[in-house]
Amino acid sequence: LIVFQYTVSIVLMTSTIVAVKQYRHYVNFDLGFSTDHVLNIPLQGNKPELLKKELTELPEVKGISQSLLITSVGNYWGTNAKYAANPLDSAGVYYNTIDENYLPLHGHKLLAGRNFTAKADSAAETEVIVNEQVLKRFQIAGQNPQKAVGDYLKVDGKDMQIIGVMKDFQYGRANDRNNNREVVFRYSPTQARLLNVKIQSDDILATRQKIEAIWKKIDPIHPFESRFYSEQIEEAFQDFKSAVMVAGAIAFLAIFIATMGLLGMVVFTTETRLKEISIRKVLGASDGKLLVLLGKGFVTLLLIATVIGLPITIVFFEKVAFPELGNHAPLAVSEMLLGVAAVLAMALLMITAQTWKVARSNPAEVLKAEG
Repeated sequence: LIVFQYTVSIVLMTSTIVAVKQYRHYVNFDLGFSTDHVLNIPLQGNKPELLKKELTELPEVKGISQSLLITSVGNYWGTNAKYAANPLDSAGVYYNTIDENYLPLHGHKLLAGRNFTAKADSAAETEVIVNEQVLKRFQIAGQNPQKAVGDYLKVDGKDMQIIGVMKDFQYGRANDRNNNREVVFRYSPTQARLLNVKIQSDDILATRQKIEAIWKKIDPIHPFESRFYSEQIEEAFQDFKSAVMVAGAIAFLAIFIATMGLLGMVVFTTETRLKEISIRKVLGASDGKLLVLLGKGFVTLLLIATVIGLPITIVFFEKVAFPELGNHAPLAVSEMLLGVAAVLAMALLMITAQTWKVARSNPAEVLKAEG
């Protein structure tokens, strides 16, 4: 029973530590573009020009762009596309509608071509910027970004010229199993639902309050809503974080139950061997030797639990959990050992305290009582 309880404890504790590592890995994942200091503000039906004019006057605001959605937090907008050279082949592509400031503000890398240029709101949509996966899916220009520029793609039933090819980035959440998505950026400021505001400030709270004051002046009806990109990424993994916390609580509960069971066994065993221990002390056995004598059996049980529990954890993540997660961090020996050490440290502390108490007992009193 003790071996089973500690096997479960080791599996749960190591799994929790691995899950915590995965959460941190995803929250800090390299998405292929920059999210640093970007405050996303839903327009809630307001015209972006009014806000932009006021916000650009703030010295803390270093750049503003517009977008239809926030990528990498679980938002997916898709449409159909066809390659002009092969109109019978169509496929779904994901997209975001942006303005000319979006790419530089977020640090997206263009492999070839150019960025969008400002156009009148009434201008027809005629251009797209695509990622490498689009070239691969439609076999455009032999997947050569330089040669793909100037070619045509029919997006949403409209003929669009490819003016730029950008480096692939993480369109979906970091744990998305399909991280090789075909993505196109479309130009249409009139479809903007958000402002992306790049901020540089030593007092973020005060800067946020200034922006909120501007919002209330333009729109006194709707409440001001804003989130930093980093906050939105963390919120995207809130369910993951909650699951990790629940797993951690269960792990500590399992360790507590196992420790109580082991404590009962240790107390029973040491109490039944008091006479033997006292005789050994009279014959010259040291406290250290007695400690080893009393504890080695329990340590053996813990080692057996470790030998069983570690492979179970490894198999679970490699065969069950990780295949369902994209971009996961690899298992590391250090996190496995940390989980085992946390469980064994509590058990060994309890075993040592109890056995040391017995080993230090006065043999004369014990033998007198036995007599």
